[in-house]
Amino acid sequence: MPHSLKKNSLITLFGQLLKTGFQGISFIILARTLGANDFGILISILAIGNIISPFVDFGSYDLIIKRLSNGEKFKRVVNETVILLLIAVPLFMILLTVIAVSLYGYSLFLIILVGLTVLFSDKLLSLFIAYNVARDQFKIVSVIESLVSALRLIFALLLFYVDGDVATWAILLFIHGAISTIVIFLILRRETQFTLEHKPNKKLIKDGLPFVWTQLGMNANQDVDKLFLVKMAGAEIAGIYAVAMRVLNLALIPIYSFYMTAYPRYFRASSDGTHGVKHALSMLLPSSIIGVFTATCIYFIAPYAPLILGEEYNDAIGLIQLAALIPIIQTMATPFADTLSGYGKQNLRVYSLIAALILNIILNIMLIPSYGAHGALMASISSQCLFFISCFGFTVWSAK
Repeated sequence: MPHSLKKNSLITLFGQLLKTGFQGISFIILARTLGANDFGILISILAIGNIISPFVDFGSYDLIIKRLSNGEKFKRVVNETVILLLIAVPLFMILLTVIAVSLYGYSLFLIILVGLTVLFSDKLLSLFIAYNVARDQFKIVSVIESLVSALRLIFALLLFYVDGDVATWAILLFIHGAISTIVIFLILRRETQFTLEHKPNKKLIKDGLPFVWTQLGMNANQDVDKLFLVKMAGAEIAGIYAVAMRVLNLALIPIYSFYMTAYPRYFRASSDGTHGVKHALSMLLPSSIIGVFTATCIYFIAPYAPLILGEEYNDAIGLIQLAALIPIIQTMATPFADTLSGYGKQNLRVYSLIAALILNIILNIMLIPSYGAHGALMASISSQCLFFISCFGFTVWSAK
């Protein structure tokens, strides 16, 4: 592994561990304060927003990294991306409202507050991260992400203090998002000196669409099971399942830190003429080692989850242990998936994601009625396996 990648990975890992600490405490407070039912409702709204959110910025995260890695200027891209974000707000909110109200009957109050938070806070933070990742400025990314997570912990403590419900948390989440949005917007403005003078062009949208479908497929594969569970098994079961998957996501932070620092290298390797399969294999070993280590930790820590989260989540133990397979599969798939992105074969990655999503949906419909949360998890694991096989096959095939 190159020295700079090791250094950036360690910097990012330290920041991610700090962020994970804040997020972990916030998660414990939320799970205990809201209970499984309200936690399931919150997660399902976030899941809907997360699935449709890629159409808000049209793949700006990947495009920023791609363009800066190829030596292009950033200012115009930021202008166009922010304008796209502002244009997409009403369309996103209408779609989110229609889905959440028609399928689940949630209140407009909850939908609007949570939806706006997803739109502005999460998307601007993603834009900020992409800008700095492309410039190898990982220290500032770690600092800002940790501060945002620390602020969320403060609001979670406030929720615990007032013994609030999901509506109270929606208000606090919106305030947190508004503060984060202002801070990130001001930093971006100072860093890039951008103005809103450049209108998005057709080429930006055309170039971004493959990344939109990729992110849509990733988000849908990650969250569609929660939506099926709420509808077919109830919010409480979905809440227990969401807790198990949240534990998994927190444990995956070290892997994500490695992915974040390594991602621009795929584009650079492509520009340098490095063979795609050779580059993917060079990233596979360190990635897999982290995955196996993470899976082992998840499996042995799982029995202690109810002691921390409360006895209401006893059923999450088996789910967390079964979910330990996911880091191993993901760390095997990602080097090949990122190679497809970096080497201009994004459409093949999209095909892999679509195939995995279709399988995920079919298996959720088949398994949830009989197996509940365990059925949803088996569907996720199966779709992850298909994604790995597809990305590996496409990488080898496209390199011939």
